Amino acid sequence: MKLRDWQEELLPKVVSGLRSRKLVALSAPTGSGKTMLVLSASLELGLPVSVFVRSKSQFQPWLRDAARVAGERRVTLLIGQGESCRLGGGELSSPAPCDVCKVNRPLQADPPAAASVSGPTEFVRSLHRAAARADACPYRTMLAWSSDAWLLVASYPYLTSPLARKSIEDRLSGSLVVVDEAHNLDSAAEEHVLTGRMLDGARRQSRSPESKAIIGALADLVSESQDWREVDKPLELAGHADRLREESSELYANMAKGERVHDNYLQLVSDFLSALPEVRFKLYTGYGGLRLIDPDPAPVLSVLSSPPAVILMSATLPPAQYVQRVWGIERDVVYLDARPGWGRRIEVMPPPRGLTTKYERRGGDMWSRYADALEDIWESAGGSVLAVFPSYSVMEEVASRLGSLPIFMEDRRARADALEEELRRGRRLVLAVARGKLVEGVEFRDVEGSSLISDVVLVGVPYRQPDAVEEERTRRISSRAGLGESERWRLLQLLPAWQAVAQAVGRAVRGESDRARVWPLDERYANAWWMARLESISNY
Repeated sequence: MKLRDWQEELLPKVVSGLRSRKLVALSAPTGSGKTMLVLSASLELGLPVSVFVRSKSQFQPWLRDAARVAGERRVTLLIGQGESCRLGGGELSSPAPCDVCKVNRPLQADPPAAASVSGPTEFVRSLHRAAARADACPYRTMLAWSSDAWLLVASYPYLTSPLARKSIEDRLSGSLVVVDEAHNLDSAAEEHVLTGRMLDGARRQSRSPESKAIIGALADLVSESQDWREVDKPLELAGHADRLREESSELYANMAKGERVHDNYLQLVSDFLSALPEVRFKLYTGYGGLRLIDPDPAPVLSVLSSPPAVILMSATLPPAQYVQRVWGIERDVVYLDARPGWGRRIEVMPPPRGLTTKYERRGGDMWSRYADALEDIWESAGGSVLAVFPSYSVMEEVASRLGSLPIFMEDRRARADALEEELRRGRRLVLAVARGKLVEGVEFRDVEGSSLISDVVLVGVPYRQPDAVEEERTRRISSRAGLGESERWRLLQLLPAWQAVAQAVGRAVRGESDRARVWPLDERYANAWWMARLESISNY
């Protein structure tokens, strides 16, 4: 397939950067053809390509373009062990019991050719059907295929989790490693999470009073507060991890005998307790759960310093200095900022006076004024309106003051496909949170491929929320990178807020013919720094 002019121009630069073992950072608008350019570079280099995406919705473009570029080449996906377990129905959130499973073997078959794969859903269904007929394991099959396939597409944990990455380390050492939607690496961190539901499940699965007491002690630490608060680590519980692991193994063995697998919450609690003594992990409670985390992204992202060829790609990629200092990737960077020449697609409206989500000016009157502004924008919009808020609490305050508009409001269980169905039924006012599910890599298009969003409203400035986890993240990055006060503000607040803005705007312009209006509803956008960046997205 013939490349576009801008792709032809950039291809030699991408290949040259990769051959010199530099990290290539590729920033280009959504829909411009980054995927095609990267696949072409892998063919030029003669390397297989290993792609890592944030969500399963991002599998499709890679499979589609692989069929166009090299339809005869072999491809595979690699989804989670729990999701691909035949005996668990593809619904496990805990590890599958592979060690005691009688079907723990791969299919004796080659990976499919790119041209024969219609999409990720059909790939998984077809794999499960074939595995059932041969009494084999879909997960083991994908692992086996990952050794031979030209294109591997996997979710982020196979790159960022040391345990998951171990299964494909040999491949990574000899392939072009690509991180799609790489701005999401900002949230990369090694962590262990236990929700109240998981702890309740573990208590039901435990057999001994001792195990129930251990789980109960963890449950007592859980807070329902809508922020993260640091708590002292109960290190005295860590020594009981082996006890829970024994019960977990017995539970797995019984599951395998019955040929029906369900979540093993005891295993999740055991893993959590095993990680407690590690000094780099801090323990936080909130949102109905516990979070054990090292919030500095550098230890996780150090993996990107070693493969022979690495590409980070996104429409909202941070600058090279951010990649090296905040993410801690110790590699020279070739930064390619591509603009395909689509012309002016976005009209940025002037920031208003008197509207802001600054903490000291929050209150009922401000929320009512925001609601009035949203209703006015709705009346003038030609399509659906996406309003992006800095937090759930601000969104809920404004939403409670809106009139009888057709609203779709994000919550923590929101599904992007549910919103897509709503938008196709008619215009909606979509209320979403910056960096949430509805503004990250989601496609809202009609059957002809045009965007269903005509207006994007920025309700406030989406600075990172100042909770305990964020404060620790700031402290660790600043100490490691030697950031002064002004650098800390620019790198850890201004630039992430700008990325969140650009990502939100990208929901409305998904292709060359899309047009949108952007409404920066906060007087802080009127300063020179923000005005320059808002102007830059006019040709986004």
